[in-house]
Amino acid sequence: MTAVFTIFASLAAIAFLPVVTAFLRLVRQRSLWSVPGPKSVSFVSGKCRSLSRYLGPDAIQYQAKLRDEYGRIIRIPGYFGEQILSIADTKALYDIFIKNQDSFEQAEYFRENVRLLFGGPGLFSTLGDAHRKQRKLMNPAFSINHMRRMVPIFRTVTLQLQNIMRANIGNEPTEVDIMEYMGRLALDLITHAGFGHSFHAVEGKDDNYSLAVKKLLPLNARLMLWRPLLPYLTRNIPGYVLRFIADRMPWPALHELIENADIALTTSRRLWEEKKRLHAIGDKSVINEYGEGKDILSIMFRANVGASEEERLSEEELMAQITTFTVAGSDTTSNALSRIFHFLSLHPEVQDKLREELTEACGASGEITYDDLMDLPYLEAVCRETLRLHPPVHLVQRHAREDFVLPLAHSFTDTDDKDKNELFVPRGTTIFANIIGVNQDQGIWGPDAMAWRPERWLSPLPETVAQARVPGVYSNLLTFIGGGRACIGFKFSQLEMKVALAQLIPTFRFTPSEKHEIVWRFGGVVTPSYKGSKSSEPELPMCVSLVS
Repeated sequence: MTAVFTIFASLAAIAFLPVVTAFLRLVRQRSLWSVPGPKSVSFVSGKCRSLSRYLGPDAIQYQAKLRDEYGRIIRIPGYFGEQILSIADTKALYDIFIKNQDSFEQAEYFRENVRLLFGGPGLFSTLGDAHRKQRKLMNPAFSINHMRRMVPIFRTVTLQLQNIMRANIGNEPTEVDIMEYMGRLALDLITHAGFGHSFHAVEGKDDNYSLAVKKLLPLNARLMLWRPLLPYLTRNIPGYVLRFIADRMPWPALHELIENADIALTTSRRLWEEKKRLHAIGDKSVINEYGEGKDILSIMFRANVGASEEERLSEEELMAQITTFTVAGSDTTSNALSRIFHFLSLHPEVQDKLREELTEACGASGEITYDDLMDLPYLEAVCRETLRLHPPVHLVQRHAREDFVLPLAHSFTDTDDKDKNELFVPRGTTIFANIIGVNQDQGIWGPDAMAWRPERWLSPLPETVAQARVPGVYSNLLTFIGGGRACIGFKFSQLEMKVALAQLIPTFRFTPSEKHEIVWRFGGVVTPSYKGSKSSEPELPMCVSLVS
């Protein structure tokens, strides 16, 4: 009888726990109720109607609607009374990203998700001193001098793609999937320059690893709403038990995600062991690799060997960077490039002007140095404007680790009440730093902020751009964010994009698909598709022809 009573008492406690949690959250977050935002349907299922729309595949239009309706600070209802903040106020974001960044770290469930997905404590899943130690070791691999040495590697890979595209297209305009080409290119660029290895993705040789890394983020996005459960599960249940349960759940998306994460982890281990073996043999073996010993992993390996015991990273940390860089680097670059080609197809006058600049700069040989490439004003304008209007990543998540008062550049009410120029954020509050909300803000960029207009970068920007003090590392934009967790590879990514455009634009002409209307899906990285497509894979059909 005692055992039965204990079981019923335990079940009652479990059932009552959400109610207690919700009540405590309501009390703790009462200061946020004055922030405007959409109404939840019910106390229990508010998230199903608000947050799921805000993070779903079709969320881009919904997010823009909320910005238009509620402004730069938006309260979004979550499960059991949770209140989540979406912030596009630059003064508040300066505090979050730079001034008090240790008080606003990535949420535990995000870090745990990335740790499981990328196979260890990599750059995205560590905090504080551990994160700073990793960045310090990696910084030399992203210096300007190292970028200069990457240009021949990037050009070789892009020329290979150019020849393949030329053969596939022939002499007549042909509709092709540009996203497919850009995904293969970005993967080969990051693996050549990142690890001194080639998966021959450009050649169309789809091994398991190439396919797996393409699927990780789209699959993970399908499970996004369940990520908050991860810390509770991994803290209280052994990993092998969780895996046993996951393998037996009737959840195809979860099974596919685990399968592809396993492939990525196995390949990362193989690449790491091969890198150790080559360095043990000596420099002659290393320089025969694709990266000639100048790849990011080799630089990190040598720096780690020469570091003091306190600064040295574990093998698990180093190995985790392989999948981290591969997935993050290839997905963001391929989607940014695809967006540029999409805009160029819609604006033939811009495409012609860019082609003229690149043809003149590269000459008959097609070769160009790093410095000359970076000095091309119209190429820079096209890249900046695309990364402004449509950054590959729209939202970055942060978690308030303590009670905090955020200063605001703009009141979140219609009044001039000075008390509303600051916002008390309770400990535990989840924050979405709204990157696209800042980049498209008409108060910063002017009334044409929603227009794709590269020419805006060829003349002085509005004074409001400098006055906004956007806390980003790149061109008054929030695209690569700022502070200690700013994108470490943003210069690397820009170089990849510019080399690819310099090789492909003079050779090919891009026009919109005659069969499909292009749409863009929200996720960890925004991806293209077309209306009516039933595929979850990114797709960008476009008509391509040879330039006469």
